[in-house]
Amino acid sequence: MPILEEKGKSVLNLHLLGLNHKSAPVEIREKVAITASRLKEALSSFSAHNKSGKVIILSTCNRTEIYTVSHNFDDSLNFFENYFQIWLSEVDKYLYRFTGEKAVEHLLRVASGLDSMIVGEGQVLGQVKEAFSLASEMGTTASFLNSLFNRAISCGKRSRTETSITRGAVSVGGAATELARKIFGDLESRQVLIIGAGKMSEAAAKYLKCKAIFVSNRTFLRAEELAAEVGGEAIKFDQLDEYLAICDIVITSTAASHYIINKPRIQNVLIQRDHNPLFLIDIAVPRDIDPRVGELAQVYLYDIDDLNAVAAENLHGRQIEIPKVEKIIAEEKEKFLTWQKNSHKKLSSAVAAAVLR
Repeated sequence: MPILEEKGKSVLNLHLLGLNHKSAPVEIREKVAITASRLKEALSSFSAHNKSGKVIILSTCNRTEIYTVSHNFDDSLNFFENYFQIWLSEVDKYLYRFTGEKAVEHLLRVASGLDSMIVGEGQVLGQVKEAFSLASEMGTTASFLNSLFNRAISCGKRSRTETSITRGAVSVGGAATELARKIFGDLESRQVLIIGAGKMSEAAAKYLKCKAIFVSNRTFLRAEELAAEVGGEAIKFDQLDEYLAICDIVITSTAASHYIINKPRIQNVLIQRDHNPLFLIDIAVPRDIDPRVGELAQVYLYDIDDLNAVAAENLHGRQIEIPKVEKIIAEEKEKFLTWQKNSHKKLSSAVAAAVLR
């Protein structure tokens, strides 16, 4: 009987284990990042090795969060160690553990854009939807988590339609472009190489107003599509060194699980550049560029955590909207808790009736 499957499940059984850009630097986040192409595998792995098996995993460039309905954090902690092949001691101090109402509120804040590096950015709501949709497709969710994520999505939509929290907000890709402008001032005379053609690269490319934009991606067709959208030129992945030698700024955001640009490669490129400065902005998680590249003279390497200053400056105009979003979060949290209490009462009545029969 489906109604009895949720027996004993209350908001107190909700457990959230995670880390994000506030709790962990990029070198830790990249160890537990799950790309979109691996998320099905991760959900299957969790379900296969844990008692409850009910889970939704939210993994973005700035967070990895595991939502479960269980009695403790054991399943999630075991997953971190076994799936990512790391010792828990490597990441434990960076993890946050939320239960019950605290976990509910955190997810509502995430979906509303208040927990993002770029407060109010719109991409995270889509990522919450995608995480929920995939878990539903894989059968790793249940009615409690369904209701929670539906409420979070509703909260995110309200925050965007009833307030101006998104006004003036940029994506991570847009922030990378803002950083490039801080470095050079005017970009109109500069040549930029975009490596990777995903959503963050697309956002970065659309903000650029420069002399030339070159786009490279392992799938050349996707590079051609993005280049056409932004008035740039697509180049083959095996042409990277040629364009690293002539571009002023390189923005990388691929889904590679390993470095695609290492120190020896850039050393050779610098010779071709006659040692003219090269600015590299790596917004991928896991990172695309070996951090040792930044040790080279005439190379200036920035990663996603270096966007914090841009994010803080960008927030100024939206500060007044934050209390309005906080009010919506409080309302949606109360709606969810009321639903949960009522459903728990109905469940208790149904169990009692079943026993009497």
